Amino acid sequence: MSTQLDDNFVFGTTSSSQRENPTPSAFLNQDYVALRRAWVNEKRSPELLPYEFRTVENIVKIHRPQWTLINARQAQWAAGRDSHIRDLLIMEADRVEYMLKSYLRYRLFKIQKYARHYLGDPRRDSLLSPAEVRFASNMVSITENAFKSLFLRYLPQGDEYFQSLTASDDPGGDMIRRPKLDQTVFVRVNEHIGTIPTGNGDDTATLEKDHDYMIRYDLIKDFLLDNRVHLI
Repeated sequence: MSTQLDDNFVFGTTSSSQRENPTPSAFLNQDYVALRRAWVNEKRSPELLPYEFRTVENIVKIHRPQWTLINARQAQWAAGRDSHIRDLLIMEADRVEYMLKSYLRYRLFKIQKYARHYLGDPRRDSLLSPAEVRFASNMVSITENAFKSLFLRYLPQGDEYFQSLTASDDPGGDMIRRPKLDQTVFVRVNEHIGTIPTGNGDDTATLEKDHDYMIRYDLIKDFLLDNRVHLI
């Protein structure tokens, strides 16, 4: 007994011409590719990257119906000889779920560590999802309340002192924790960039397409945001 799979089981969305002349990439959902790259970039980046609104939304739309369909066909597969199909589909669904949750966990770790910094970032609306903004706001509120109740209330003008430490115009003159952008990362170049300054005197580096480099993050940050490189 064979099981016919409908399009809900295929992560890739294919056109009629692609079905007639299939290639491996034709069956690979591009949201899956985007999620995997966003996951690796977020994992390797020392700072929080812009939230992938569309990719996450599309993955969730695909993922939930897939589990519904798998559960609905459990009895059919158990009675037949297609348990291997069930196992493959469950493995793939688990893989996507792991990547999505891991992507969100890496982001929450950075938000928790640098909550006040990211709430004050002018790019906040594109950098954080609404749920992440609420999480960061709660983190800042809890931290401030604990700090004030355990320490500042015993100091004269404690509130004013706290405000002076968290409202400095000089990024290096306050107590707000910020990510260190001079960390070394590994990147792969998606398109030819050419020669860039390294910030070390007259030294330069040449970034060529499809080559891998070990380089300071702050030197390639803008290229990463423009998808001209990705982290590995």
